[in-house]
Amino acid sequence: MLKYTPEQVAESVARSREAIARVNAGLTAPRPGAENPEAVEIAAPFEPRESRNERHRRELSERDEQWAAERRRERASLERRIASLEAQVAGLYEETIGLARATNTYTDALEHELAHRSAEVAELKLAQARLEKTIAELELKLVTTGRTIDLPSLRAVQ
Repeated sequence: MLKYTPEQVAESVARSREAIARVNAGLTAPRPGAENPEAVEIAAPFEPRESRNERHRRELSERDEQWAAERRRERASLERRIASLEAQVAGLYEETIGLARATNTYTDALEHELAHRSAEVAELKLAQARLEKTIAELELKLVTTGRTIDLPSLRAVQ
């Protein structure tokens, strides 16, 4: 056990009282930027810190804000992507309509050409049948008469 002299005790008590007075003065002194700008902020180390629950609440609220901001960014990105895709779909729809019209026009032209060619084929078959009939009549005449005959002039088939 240490033994102190009365002078050491008095000196220690004086230092302690001076430190207590200085801290009390710092706690009650105005903050910097107030009336006394030269005041040293002593109270800052003595201010109460946030509790574990307060820290958790703060961290949770910060995390929720970050997640909300991320959701907003994702939603905006998705909306831009949807708008882009809708524009592409509209363009493809217009292109499909144009292709359908062109296909209809082409099909109509083919149908018209087919009808025209079918009529020509029918006329040619009729002309062929007439020629076959004429040839058959001439052969019959040749066989029945037994002599050479003058062939009639056949008109050209067009």
